[in-house]
Amino acid sequence: MIVMLFSTILTADVYITIKEQRSAFYDGGRSFPAEDSIREQWIGEDKIAAIVDNLHFIFDLKENGMIMINRSKEFYVETPLPLDMSKLLDEQFYARVLMFQTQGTVKKTEETRKIGKWDCRKYEIETWIEFEGGRVNETIRQVWVTTDVPFNLEKFKRTNANAYKLNNYGEELILALKEMKGYQILSETTTYSRGDERKSSQEVIEILEKEPPEEIYSIPEGFTKKEKLSQQDFS
Repeated sequence: MIVMLFSTILTADVYITIKEQRSAFYDGGRSFPAEDSIREQWIGEDKIAAIVDNLHFIFDLKENGMIMINRSKEFYVETPLPLDMSKLLDEQFYARVLMFQTQGTVKKTEETRKIGKWDCRKYEIETWIEFEGGRVNETIRQVWVTTDVPFNLEKFKRTNANAYKLNNYGEELILALKEMKGYQILSETTTYSRGDERKSSQEVIEILEKEPPEEIYSIPEGFTKKEKLSQQDFS
């Protein structure tokens, strides 16, 4: 029994469930209803997986590579790490991405709070996109982070920098975000766009240690490989 128990502990990964809530909003002549969704993360010794809607990301820390899988369109793409968006996106999409990079500032506060079972510290993050001499998509975010997690935070932060690039964050903003001391437990966001105010939040519901399913770090059978991605591939 002792041998079996020890073996189970060694093979366990960290599983994180994140609840995302988005308020209703109006944009481009259309009304969008409020929406709730669940995001998942798996953190292993050498691999990290994230599932966001129909997109599945696998970061291989040992081989220094990333796989992005579109489960609804049944394709995948592979690219080396650290992430170079020019190698991941087609020429037209990459040129557009460079035009609309997100800039911002990160401020550490002295405010602390217990959220669930985690002791957290508050950071204030402001982001925007510079367009035609002004700022658009201005966002104010209150982020609460903790260092009380059962995985290597520094290793996770190095991987997460690549996720920031997928969100089209500028290099200065990425460097500032990497200085945050902890893992995000709660994020409350207000975005101002075209005169409209949108609110959203992301909150960690649970952090567990358990054995991952076999398919979580692998490409589904029968999926088609693409060399580069277009804008439509992210939908």
